[in-house]
Amino acid sequence: MPRSRIPTFTARLEVICDEAGLPRFDDTHYDILQDTLVFLWHDPEFCLAAPLATASIYGLTADGLRGAWERKFGPDAIAA
Repeated sequence: MPRSRIPTFTARLEVICDEAGLPRFDDTHYDILQDTLVFLWHDPEFCLAAPLATASIYGLTADGLRGAWERKFGPDAIAA
């Protein structure tokens, strides 16, 4: 059941945030209709979605997260 993967994905993203030097997400939202876990940062606003039925916990790396963050906020973005 995809919902049972929430703790695994949450713990993995906490580690990835630390490795990337980015702030940890502020909140999560589980969309039961799409079996998707959404990670939300409030300040600055940023989100990342994981389709729990198909996603691998190893599908996102610290470099990948940092790259997505920099694409949104610029290459000089400094994590608070």
